[in-house]
Amino acid sequence: MNKELSIRDFEVRDIVIDTANGLETDYSETFNVISTIIPEHIGSGYLTGTSFANGIGVIEASYELKNDLVFQLKKGVIHPLKFVFNLGDPIQHSFSESGEKTTILQYENLIVSSNSVDSHVFHIPKDKKISLFSVEINRRQFDSRVEQFAGTLDQSLIELFRDVNSVHLFHYKAGYSLAIADIIQEYKDSKLNGFVKSLYKEAKVNEILYHQLLQYLDDRNKGANKIIRTADLKTISEASEYIKENLSEQITIDDLSRRFAISKQKLQSGFRRQYKLSVHEYVQKLRLERLAYLLENSDLNITEIGYELGISSKSYLSKIFKDRYGVTPRVYRERKKSNTY
Repeated sequence: MNKELSIRDFEVRDIVIDTANGLETDYSETFNVISTIIPEHIGSGYLTGTSFANGIGVIEASYELKNDLVFQLKKGVIHPLKFVFNLGDPIQHSFSESGEKTTILQYENLIVSSNSVDSHVFHIPKDKKISLFSVEINRRQFDSRVEQFAGTLDQSLIELFRDVNSVHLFHYKAGYSLAIADIIQEYKDSKLNGFVKSLYKEAKVNEILYHQLLQYLDDRNKGANKIIRTADLKTISEASEYIKENLSEQITIDDLSRRFAISKQKLQSGFRRQYKLSVHEYVQKLRLERLAYLLENSDLNITEIGYELGISSKSYLSKIFKDRYGVTPRVYRERKKSNTY
């Protein structure tokens, strides 16, 4: 049987308290952190809220439920701006009046705010591994930080942050960047304690907001996105596998960009992040490793190996091999066969 909870949407503390009360369980509070454990008959996991200065808070949710659960957030005078990052299985969001559901997949995020007419509804499915990280901003309290920069802000950011009375609904969904994924993990992995831990986590939340706003502005550009998203990692992996299987071909970044429908800038950024190499350097590394293998395990001469690796120049092949291994291919083969390398 589905369960529905009615939750105050004022501060992260209210969200945790009302969730605990709705699930008929306890909560614990230490300094600026409040947590509740999901009761066993409901499922397993936890919900934690952490409050910081200037109206900023964080909700961390990690649980698996035995039945579908609906969070109906109450209408009120405060409508926090939410930056919801999905680290786990899909969930859905809707506004109470329209009812149209938006699915938020793993590695996607939602920037969303309600108003006095339309409140948030979050639909959490059963038997799924739910993992959410949400930065919540009370824009009335946060406005003191924004006001001094109002004359220099992009108009879209003014609309986002300075709607302190929550007149307008706001809804934006995208895949979040690798930088954000890393910072969220650093936030969650912190082993610090007390005041120092709070300072560290507050700094990480500001860092997340910084990268999120860069990404939001990047998405609003009419050209191709420049910031690599977490979901792009799958494409980078597919491009890597293609390279491995086609070393004899003339592989260029232009070809890979067209084949995998990803910008050249994202390809380069992704390869540097994943493999610490540019695309060209990655291709060359694989070719040289294959060359070394064939020198050890075949009777092919250097010219024949070159053709197999898509390199027709024997002198060029010898040069880049020597740059990597310190000896020419001929010397490498001789030493390997005599076990002196």
